[in-house]
Amino acid sequence: MFKAIAARLVRAFALCLVLTGAAQAAPPATVSVAVPGNVTFGIGQSLDLFVNWNQTVFVSGTPSISLVVGTTTKQASYISGSGTSQLRFRYQVAESDYDLDGITVGALGLNGGTILNVGSEVANLTLNSVGSTAWVLVDGIRPTATMSLVGTPAGSDASVQYNLTFNQAVTGVDISDFELTLGAGVSGRVALVTTSNNITYLITVDDLAGQGTIGLALKDNTNIGDSVGNAPEGFPGPVHSVARPFGLSGFSAPGVAFSPAFDRDTLSYAASVPASPSTISITFNGEGTGTIIRANGTTYASGATIPFALVAGSNVVTVATETTQGIVTTYTITVTRAAASANAELAALVPSAGSLSPAFAPGTAAYQVSVGNEIDTFSLTPTVADPDATVVVNGTPVTSGSASPSATLAVGANPFSVVVTAQNGDTFTYTVDVTRGTGSAMPDPSANATVEGIANAQSASVRGMLNTQVSNLTGRMQQLHNETSRRQNSIDVQMALSAFGPDVSQAMGYLPKIDPLAGVDLGPFAVWAGGFVDFGKSGSGLDLSSVTVGVSGGLDYRFSDFFTGGFGIGLGRDRTDIGGDGSRSETQSVTGALYGSYKPIDNFFIDGLIGAGSLDLDSRRFISASDFALGKRNGRQLFGSLTASYEFREGKWLLAPYGRLDASRSWLDGYSETGGAGMALAYGDQTIDSLSGTAGIRAEYGFDMDWGTLMPGARAEFTHGSEASSRMELGYVAVGGMPYAIGEQRSTRNTLSLGLSLDAYVDTGLTLGIDYQASASGDWRSQGVSLRLRSRF
Repeated sequence: MFKAIAARLVRAFALCLVLTGAAQAAPPATVSVAVPGNVTFGIGQSLDLFVNWNQTVFVSGTPSISLVVGTTTKQASYISGSGTSQLRFRYQVAESDYDLDGITVGALGLNGGTILNVGSEVANLTLNSVGSTAWVLVDGIRPTATMSLVGTPAGSDASVQYNLTFNQAVTGVDISDFELTLGAGVSGRVALVTTSNNITYLITVDDLAGQGTIGLALKDNTNIGDSVGNAPEGFPGPVHSVARPFGLSGFSAPGVAFSPAFDRDTLSYAASVPASPSTISITFNGEGTGTIIRANGTTYASGATIPFALVAGSNVVTVATETTQGIVTTYTITVTRAAASANAELAALVPSAGSLSPAFAPGTAAYQVSVGNEIDTFSLTPTVADPDATVVVNGTPVTSGSASPSATLAVGANPFSVVVTAQNGDTFTYTVDVTRGTGSAMPDPSANATVEGIANAQSASVRGMLNTQVSNLTGRMQQLHNETSRRQNSIDVQMALSAFGPDVSQAMGYLPKIDPLAGVDLGPFAVWAGGFVDFGKSGSGLDLSSVTVGVSGGLDYRFSDFFTGGFGIGLGRDRTDIGGDGSRSETQSVTGALYGSYKPIDNFFIDGLIGAGSLDLDSRRFISASDFALGKRNGRQLFGSLTASYEFREGKWLLAPYGRLDASRSWLDGYSETGGAGMALAYGDQTIDSLSGTAGIRAEYGFDMDWGTLMPGARAEFTHGSEASSRMELGYVAVGGMPYAIGEQRSTRNTLSLGLSLDAYVDTGLTLGIDYQASASGDWRSQGVSLRLRSRF
């Protein structure tokens, strides 16, 4: 190509002509043609030809190369390679293609397309250096086959066979290549395919049952193939008529062997079973779809488990099957049940301690065993003479040859019973009277006044300290009704003199005070503290005198104008002197509680608390002038209280009726004393419960004074409560065991309490208070005075 560019030079009036260009390239030409390998190609397989060029070529359209397959010309179409120097052409063998002399490669045609180089020169289509195709063979002929029944099978035969014969050797034939068509009410399966030469195949169809026809067909699109992979087309085989009515496909019962082994054509069977149980449950499975089973006058579906009652001796079980065509087959099973054993005797009876008197004999019913005081538990090991018999010891079933659960022995007589039940229901009872000795001449500790006094003192101190903490918290919740009272972070000290009985401090609580800071926002948090000291004395039985101290404190948060909540902790300590010999009980407690006061409507308050605590109890019990038995035990508490009150306020008057419910449970761990010159005791676990309900009313009136406010108050309340301490076992440490007990103690009281109070609120923030309170319950009386000192900080 040439190109002329003219330019005019203005100043020189000269014309300059520049000629540029390049020499034209030669058109593309083929270098060689690679042909498929020397193999035989079957239906669907590809013959790829690779045309190599002397330069890069670009293809549009679908050029093709003609191939002569047999006597027919085919086209190998362009597949890929544009933009390279090698183009791929492909022909896919079609059914009926056949050339075992080698295909012939013809000419390359454009078919309306183009083959150009980068300069758009048209390619020379002559194919050069074409590879040999003398052994590139094509076989597109599918194998064919015929199918026939082997022999003349009868309709009642359980299986039939078919011959499938191909016109050439094929491979890949298996069960999945066949389709068995079952007529209505017929069952069967293709079970086996075998061959000895890959030409003739033997197909077995078995498990035939029902009334109708079956047909076997060779499927299309199987994995069967001749030497080049050509698969035969599917076709149906001959039809066979089945006349073999459905019956049972099997039956079974757990642990039962039937004779002979099941066969669908066998209609009678037998089995033997032991005397127990008195029924046999047999699961029957029917053949075919819709086959029903009838037994005991009832119709069942296939797979049902049917119970049959058995008597001793021979039992004939009759079961019938019925097909959807109404054909009935009846089976009989003769079940022989052994006679039940009447043996209700033991072969052996062995005690865990001591020996039977008289020596054991199966027919002897009554025995005695004597053991020392050191033996505190006892068991029996019975062995039945008949393995089908059962045995019960003191009402508890026991496995033959195994020990019964251990029973705790009391000092003295302890009866045991052994009841053997024979297989037929007969029973025989053995009795064993076990006598546990008293050991040494040690006295009964449960009758000792000091032991009982310590137990009572511990119960009373646990309740008293808890009531003190609840009282402190209840008083605090009453203060929550009034914001100024709530803000009076305080240290309260109360002193009272009372007799043992319902705790006065719990009954009374604290009254809210006049709010000198009403309307002032003092913030949501408030810290408080309070205390109580109780001096108690009881003269019923052994003299008991106690001092109980309780200190509580906590943190409040005002969540809203309607609800204030907080967390409080308490420390308590009690010391009770028991009698005049130096015996005493000391108790310490730590409690924590969540509490809150809710005002759902004006002047109405609901106060509640829930908490838990831990206990440490120490005891000192007089043994002699020079020796004491010392004990230490731990415990836990859960408690709660709920109060509802309504406050009527008129000027400086306050009148507030209220009701309260208190509940608690304490758990005291078992412990053993130390020291005591051999008289130390071991104590078992104990629980202490308390539940009470209170109805009361309180009132107060405020007088304005030059120095602050003087507020007298009064209250009255009625409490109905119940208290209970669980039975506590005890025994001597040196002897072992806990054969003695302090019995369960329960009491119910109705208590009337009256109180007067006088509080002085000094403008400097100091509060002085005094309370007088009196309580009565039956013959019990209590009076007390408490002093309070508060200072805001």
